[in-house]
Order: sequence, then C-alpha cells, then structure tokens
Amino acid sequence: ADGLHSGVQAMIRKFQVENFMSLKDVSVDLGPLTVFIGPNGSGKSALFKAMSTLSRLLNGSRVRGQTAEFGIESGVTFDRIVYSGNSELPIKFRVWFDEDEQEPGYSLELKKGAEGWSVVRERIRNGEDWIEVDESHPFHHLAENGTTVTHTPPMRGSLTYLVRRFVNDSMARPAIEPILRLTERFGSVNRYRPSASDIASVSSRPTEPERSLYVAENGRGVAAELQDLQGSKREVFESIEKAVCKLFPHVKTIGFTTDWR
Repeated sequence: ADGLHSGVQAMIRKFQVENFMSLKDVSVDLGPLTVFIGPNGSGKSALFKAMSTLSRLLNGSRVRGQTAEFGIESGVTFDRIVYSGNSELPIKFRVWFDEDEQEPGYSLELKKGAEGWSVVRERIRNGEDWIEVDESHPFHHLAENGTTVTHTPPMRGSLTYLVRRFVNDSMARPAIEPILRLTERFGSVNRYRPSASDIASVSSRPTEPERSLYVAENGRGVAAELQDLQGSKREVFESIEKAVCKLFPHVKTIGFTTDWR
C-alpha cells in the first residue's frame, strides 16, 4: 500500500499533473481521506511521486544547480520520468485549494532548455489577484540594500525556492509573503511503500540525542523512529499506537526495550 500524508492547512481538493512518468494528463479529486486502488502499473505510485515532487519543489528543493539536477529518487532525474522519455514535453502541476473554483490556485510548469530543466511558468493566487511569472512577466521585489530583485524564467527553482533567502528582508517581505504562505498551505508530502522485512530489520540508530532518524520509502527505520518517539514524545507515540491498534484489532500494544532515548 502507498500512503500519503500532507500537512496542509487548507484542503487540497484537486491535483492535476501532465507528462509525468506514465501520467499523460491526470487529475484527481481529493478528500480528507482518499484511497487509490488498482493493479500494478496503473499509475498509483506515479501519482504519489508527482505529489511528492511538487512538495519538494515548494519546500526548498531547486530544479537544477551548477553541478546537479533535481532527483526524484537517487539517480532518477526529470529526463527519466518525463512522459515517454520525451524531454521536449513540459511537466505541469496544478493544485486547487478548497476556495478555488474553475481555476487552480497554483500552477507550475517545467521544461528542458539549454540550461537544463527549469521553471518556465508559475502562477499563484493572491486573494483576488495573481502572482504570475513567465518569459513575458518577470517577478520583481525590493530588497533592503535598495536594489530591485528580478526573477525571470527559465528559473532554477520555483519562486518559493528563489525568495527563501529574502525571508528576513523587511523590504522584500510584503511582496514575497503570498509565496511563502503557499509553502505553508501546501504543506509537505511524504510517500512510503512499506516492506515488512525492512520495517522489522534493525536500522542504523543515532548515537546522540541531537541526531534524527530517517524513514525510507520501503519503511526501513519505522521501528527505530517509533522507539525514539516512545521515549522523547510519549503523547505522539501513544496517539500512533492507538490508531494502529484501532486499524489492526489483533495488535494490542506497541513497545520497545528502552535505552538512552
């Protein structure tokens, strides 16, 4: 089973993606809980990876850098996941939030050019107005040093990535606030494809309290993360335990041998 957790503060009611993996043009309506059921190869994982990819692009990952490109997974770049391997096609994302009607509240378009894959078009609803950036419409904002900063496609990342360094700039903040708010509204998306053997296996554990654990898509690290929560955030652990026991009645309790955590 694939699982999606989105830390949204506003409901995402519809998601659309074009030219991503096996998805030529697919849109899905989403509720508080949406379950996708289908045979292998029907596009379930591709849809989750599309959501996860957009989440990462809106939460600080760049599309390209001087030495490396964005990776969907280790070694898997946009060249490998664009529909039919046709790098001339654009990859498009559209998101409708709960207050959006016909038009999506957010859209992003990626295309490959001489610089590599770049953001060529982005559109963000800002109340009754829009923040739009494409080749004909650059995005401008002021900076505390008295200059005007201009972002013009092709861009190496989304606006949320590009304006992040101005988050504490008092002159820039009014103009970039709707862009920063978009990141909060969309939240973060994590995709996991659990493997029983990986969940049961012992993952490498941190050796000091400040180090954090990492849970892989196959579930490796889940047990260690739960053990960490049992000792450091008991109320979180107990809420997870309660939910698991309710979902699987044969599970009565979850417990681990305690250690320094």
